Amino acid sequence: MLPRGSSAPPLLEELKQAHSSLLLAIGELDRIRSGQPPSEVELVNARWRVSGASLSRRLLWGRILARLAPLVRGRGEADLRFVQEQDIQLLKASVNHVAAWKPADAIAAWRIYGAAESNLLQKMIGAVALEKRLLYPLLEEVERQAA
Repeated sequence: MLPRGSSAPPLLEELKQAHSSLLLAIGELDRIRSGQPPSEVELVNARWRVSGASLSRRLLWGRILARLAPLVRGRGEADLRFVQEQDIQLLKASVNHVAAWKPADAIAAWRIYGAAESNLLQKMIGAVALEKRLLYPLLEEVERQAA
């Protein structure tokens, strides 16, 4: 945990902000996905914002795992492993999706792409919900003990 008086926010606050940023970017991409085909630039920019927010969350997750792993046992330890496994699966799905759907291909097959994109965005939303359910309580406890 951070020393008292540190200006950096606690990990829980960072995670809440990362989730908020990711959900905002997902909402924007979902709005674009559900309409008429956008320009390639608009699609690339929206996808980039989701990717950037997702990467920020993933890097933070690594710091959270490093912080919590030595402290939790039993159910908390199992929860960390489960979140880690789910994160790996989400990363694989994201990489495969981006590789399969270049922007020009996505626009050319917009409705088919939209279904695939919706599926991936729902997985990302589910990952955020999972982290809220499992990580927030663990971080709250660690931060409470450090206070």
